[in-house]
Amino acid sequence: MTNLKKAEDLYLRGFNGNYIKNETGITIQSLLGQLRSNGIKYSKEDIRNYQYDYILNNFSKDDVIEAYAWVSKSFPDVEKAQ
Repeated sequence: MTNLKKAEDLYLRGFNGNYIKNETGITIQSLLGQLRSNGIKYSKEDIRNYQYDYILNNFSKDDVIEAYAWVSKSFPDVEKAQ
């Protein structure tokens, strides 16, 4: 997987810009610019669908329940947890 593809995957999975840059050396601005130059622009719905498919293909129902329980106990506002 190229660094650009890895950065795109991390972006779509919801990782923040600092994490993406540390893992790939590519900033969010650079990533989005390169994607735009290739005719790619993701909507929020595209990103949600990608995340949903990623979770379905990589985690079991029990994994998701366990993770949600941990996040619920660890963060007072689950909507703001990332």
